[in-house]
Amino acid sequence: MKNVSYLNLPRLFQNIFVLILVCFNSFLVEGQTLTINEKGTHDGRFYYFWRAESQGSISMTLGADGNYSTKWSNASEFFGGKGWLQGRVDRNVCFSGTFNGGSYALLALYGWTRNETIEYYVLENHGQWNSFSNASDMEYMGSFACDGGTYKIYKRRITRLTINPPHTQYWSIRTQTRSSGTITFSKHVEEWKKYGMNLGSTMDYQIMITEAYQSSGNSNITVCESISPLSIAYAAPYTTTTLSAPAYVNLTATAASTSGSIEKVEFYNGTTKLGEDLSAPYSYTWANVALGTYNLNAVAVDSLGVSIKSEEVSINVLDTPNKVILNKGWNYIGCPLVGSTPIEIALQGVWDKVELVKDNYSYYVNTNLPFLNTLVKLNYGSGYHIKVSESCELNW
Repeated sequence: MKNVSYLNLPRLFQNIFVLILVCFNSFLVEGQTLTINEKGTHDGRFYYFWRAESQGSISMTLGADGNYSTKWSNASEFFGGKGWLQGRVDRNVCFSGTFNGGSYALLALYGWTRNETIEYYVLENHGQWNSFSNASDMEYMGSFACDGGTYKIYKRRITRLTINPPHTQYWSIRTQTRSSGTITFSKHVEEWKKYGMNLGSTMDYQIMITEAYQSSGNSNITVCESISPLSIAYAAPYTTTTLSAPAYVNLTATAASTSGSIEKVEFYNGTTKLGEDLSAPYSYTWANVALGTYNLNAVAVDSLGVSIKSEEVSINVLDTPNKVILNKGWNYIGCPLVGSTPIEIALQGVWDKVELVKDNYSYYVNTNLPFLNTLVKLNYGSGYHIKVSESCELNW
């Protein structure tokens, strides 16, 4: 999208211009046809139409529900489409119609995310020359199969001056073009993640667009939403969790289907299957989990063979903490931390209560100036006298 600027007219003329512009826009929307930049809601669907202020004849006609059509001739650049003001990762987008892209044009599911700013395309059809995947600044990442076809994944960094700050584009480009079908958007998001291509945390609008550049053509597209008949969610663990090794992790999930019955729920660590449960409540106990970080997910499969994957949940399994009870006053402890650890880090759990630490050769006093203390690190296997201001528990 590009920025559009107007001349700095005297205030009186500006007011007249704004009044004329508002009236003209209202007339256009009521008449269903747009020829100037406009966005809003029409017949329950969010629409967006943008064109460069340059040569060519360009129009977008708003039809019933999710329908729109576009015509362009010798157009410099434009895009237009219908969809939703609020994007969703789990939305299955169905679309149908005709697309005559001429030379440089595309038909794609398009949207933005914020926090981080990401612009994404799931490209379903294009004009005679697929310039998008041939661009020198498009980085090829890999390919995957989805919705009856193969998609190639690209990443592109946008640094040129636009109304948006520098940002990254994610592309899924279908190798077998089509003008009708269903886009399982969650599958694209899942594949992008494999290459470190994560969307931002806030979804902006999500629309099925026709976009063209220096070409002539037309399209007539109807977009709709297909809600997955399956749903699944992790019940436990439900957020990032820290456990002590060897860990016993109780995995539970809830699953439902509107088109059949749930056949099973499978539990995974990444792509490695841990186990499954054939009946509700769906659960699995993962025993003796070693040190490490694990990304868990669950997959529900219904009686029709349809499956859906849950969001991932992370767990961190750490060493079992070595707990030491310190009494008020003097104590003697041994350091179990491997290597040589700065004293303020080794004792960070009780640091505000430490008054003095010493061994046979050096010491630390909390009231000293830093350069006067000779004990600055604790060494593995060494013993230390430590004085604390009150009783407390030290977790190494």
